[in-house]
Amino acid sequence: MPESTPAYDDASRLREEFRLNIDLWKHEEGMRQQRNTVLLGANAFLAVGASAMISFRPPPETALLVGLALAGFGLITCWIWYTLLERHIAYAKFRLMQIRDLAARIGYESWENQWIGLRTYPYPEPERVNFATTGACYEPSSGSRGANTVESYLPRAIAGLWLTFAIGCLGFALFG
Repeated sequence: MPESTPAYDDASRLREEFRLNIDLWKHEEGMRQQRNTVLLGANAFLAVGASAMISFRPPPETALLVGLALAGFGLITCWIWYTLLERHIAYAKFRLMQIRDLAARIGYESWENQWIGLRTYPYPEPERVNFATTGACYEPSSGSRGANTVESYLPRAIAGLWLTFAIGCLGFALFG
């Protein structure tokens, strides 16, 4: 861009960059939801397989092999899921900070108010937001963890169930 770009063009460019970052944020959120759906579905499919194996009552050797294979796939699926969620949290944190910076440069006060009132762990606690025109006041709730952080507990919990299932398969094979 030439150095003699008028201020109007710079403001227009910032608004376009803000809009594009919002679109990227929405796209990343949609991708997160789709990944969660697929990986939760994969775990459900493996759980149906485990249920079918238990109901067929195979010989202990077969039950051990099939059970450990299902548990192994379940654990791998949960590890991939957790890794993707952790990566998304880093992307979301960056994207929100990028949008916050652009909004401040443009002078979009509403974005800063949202940031102050809704920020969550690992950021500072949310604060009260006063709206000058209406006199309304937003009081944040006492929650200290963001939805993405809480959501990352799900693959860990399911992985714990798969580990329990694997231990159960070993116990069944060893102690019949």
